Amino acid sequence: MVESSLIPDWQPEPEGFASGTPFDPIAVAALADAASPTADLDGDGAFDTVTLSSPSALVVATDLDDDGSADRLTAIADDGEFGVWEFHREPDGTPRWLRVDAGNLGRE
Repeated sequence: MVESSLIPDWQPEPEGFASGTPFDPIAVAALADAASPTADLDGDGAFDTVTLSSPSALVVATDLDDDGSADRLTAIADDGEFGVWEFHREPDGTPRWLRVDAGNLGRE
């Protein structure tokens, strides 16, 4: 697991993740891309996933299409709140990270 202060401390809010510094999927994906993958989540024999941590969060970054760049980020805060982002390209080619899921693990 790679420890980094580049993963901001964040807490979810209805409109997104924020608390001082908002979660930045672009910066976190760049950090993940610079690290060596340590897990094979899809079972094809190639490492495709890296984990990153900060004092208040864990991020699992996965390269879904084997192009060498993270395409999916799952961030889990120490209080159980989580968010999932996926990389997409708009029809005009503009890159964009889209939050596809959010919630809380085990708390009601």
